[in-house]
Order: sequence, then structure tokens, then C-alpha cells
Amino acid sequence: MEVAQRSYYFHQFAARSLGAETANVYLRTLRRIEQKIPRCHEEIVEHPDGEDAEGENDEGPDIDDERLQDTTAYEVGATYEDNETVEPIEDKISKKVKPESMDDDTTVNGMDDDDDKVPAKKNRQALNQKRINNIESHMRVLSEDPRKFLIRTDAKYSCDYQTVTRALIQFELDNIILARFGTTAKRIIRILYEKGKLDEKQLGTIGLIPQKALRAKLTAMQEAGYVDTQEVPRDNSRQPSRTVYLWFFDQDRVRKLVLNDLYKAMSRLLQRISVEQEKVHTVIDKAERTDVKGNEEKYLTKAELDALRTWRECEEKLLIQLSRQDDLVALLRDFLPMK
Repeated sequence: MEVAQRSYYFHQFAARSLGAETANVYLRTLRRIEQKIPRCHEEIVEHPDGEDAEGENDEGPDIDDERLQDTTAYEVGATYEDNETVEPIEDKISKKVKPESMDDDTTVNGMDDDDDKVPAKKNRQALNQKRINNIESHMRVLSEDPRKFLIRTDAKYSCDYQTVTRALIQFELDNIILARFGTTAKRIIRILYEKGKLDEKQLGTIGLIPQKALRAKLTAMQEAGYVDTQEVPRDNSRQPSRTVYLWFFDQDRVRKLVLNDLYKAMSRLLQRISVEQEKVHTVIDKAERTDVKGNEEKYLTKAELDALRTWRECEEKLLIQLSRQDDLVALLRDFLPMK
């Protein structure tokens, strides 16, 4: 279940930047690869004195090697029905220039698309080959994307799940930071995530952020636990004036921090549902009677109907928010082990 859910999240992630058609090809590819993957990751077992148990991983392949599972465009194309089509990539940069000798009405082997004399079998083979070519072009785009949705080796494609999962987690953390601290803070976090540890001067230069605004955002995020500093003394005196303070962003640490906030938010949502339900429990009990259920307008007064409608709308909104929080918890906790 976790593996299928992860593939769906990857599909949504790819759709945001590469479009629906490429994302659908990506989902088909992941469904093809995930057949031999039983779970997202192995449980991390801590042994005393930091020693690993001997012979623990002797049986079966390690889940960390799940990127070794690969597939091809032909195998992905086999999952499509004969009447299903794949739209081509609209990419003017990478599109090959068509030879002048080929007209727009000609196809493979010089046969016209409207030629009724072409056997149905050859038409079907031509359509299948065209679909496979389009699938191959989409898979190339996925492999060339900076987030490395796919890894291309010769004609085979695999998925580095850890790399894509970290990119997806960072995308969600960026959105949380954007909503809480603003666009400048999001820019700072993205720079620290990509570049590593930097001092204030380097951060301001790379991000084109004024020193005053930069220091204010860093202080606010440090108080919230999203960033921290490492002291690097220039000499053995360790005086503050002779010390360099490097800012850094630890994704795993922030994941734990956000998860803790999510657990609290989910608990408060459940409490809010209970409180709101208690306010109209008499109306709810009456509406759930067997003789009233389905005939609410007949047995309930207008005030009771309004109260019941208000409660159901409130419950729906709270449950939707709870579901969103639960999806985010699954992404941050279940798809990638924490260090």
C-alpha cells in the first residue's frame, strides 16, 4: 500500500511541472517497476555499541537497491490498450528537424495515413510503434529533469526513489516555510539546501537579499528550529569576534519538527470535531433514529435542520483538513527513513 501511495505522490509531483501526459507515463513506469518492491524502505534497527548484526541482510535483496529495478519504453507501452494514445512532447528545442524530402502527409516507410489499402495489422503496428516512441520521449524528459524522476541507462529506465522522495519532501517543506515565513525565507532555505553551510555574507550575495532582511528571517527561522548555526573558530582563542558562524538547513531535523506540529494539529482537529458534535448531539441523536432517518424534513423543525446542516458542513471541512494532514504525515514519515 505504501509503495502504491508513493507512486501516486510522485505522479502528482511530476504533473505540477511536466504536465499531465508526462506524469501519466511516469505513473505507468512506476507501476511497472514497483511490482518487485515490497515496501518503501526497511526498518532501521539500532544495535548496541553501534555494531550491525552479522548475516542480517544475507537473505534477499536490500530495499535500498530498489533503484536497480528497471524497465523499458516497450514494457511500459505494453500496459496500454490498443485504442489508447500518448500525446507527443511539445519541445521545440529537442525536436529533430524533419528532412525536406518528407512531406507532412507521409509516414513510416513512405505510406500515406489515409491509404485504405494498408492492412489493419500494419496500421496497428505503426500506431504501437508511434506510441512507444512518444513514451520514450516522455521518459527522456523525466530522466533529464533536475529532480531526476527517472535514471536512464542505455535503453532502460529506473527510479532512484530516495532522490525523488527527498525532492518531494523538500517541495512540501518549502511550501510550509513559504506560508509561515514568506518568500524570502523560502529562498534562503532553498539556497542552504542546495549549497550547504554558508555564512550571512554568502547567503546575501547568492540570494540578493539585504543584510537586515536576511538577518531577521534567519533569526525567526532559528527560533522556530528550521535553521541553525555552526561555529567555526579561526584560532584557538575561540572569541566571538574570531569565529565564523555558518548557517545550515537539516532536512531530517525539520521533518521531525514538522511531524510533531502535524500530530498536534491532527489532535486538535479531532478535539474540535468532538466539541462541535457535542453542541448539537441532541439533534444528531434525533436525526439518527430509524423512524427519522431519510425523513428529516418531515420530523425535524427548521432550526434543527439548520443546526444539522451546519454541523455536517463543519464536520466535512474538518475531516478534509484531517485527511490532508494525514497525507502529509505519510510523505514525511513513511516514504524515507530518518537518520
